[in-house]
Amino acid sequence: IWQRYDVNRDGVLDKKEGTKFLQDVLRKAGLKGPELSRRAEEEFSRLDSNGDGMLSWQELSGVAFHIVGQDGCV
Repeated sequence: IWQRYDVNRDGVLDKKEGTKFLQDVLRKAGLKGPELSRRAEEEFSRLDSNGDGMLSWQELSGVAFHIVGQDGCV
């Protein structure tokens, strides 16, 4: 999965890569349209715990729990 989204192979997901990943996850949870984009941006900011604008594997390791825990959407 990581290799699919880490397009430039730098070991982290930048904003574009990370947002694409989160949109795909949220789309499978049934979100679409403007809500999908808004929620993906929101989740990226929440998951980027060190504020560097990138998501590391460690930051993403809890993504399923974090997204499900928000509203049970997955």
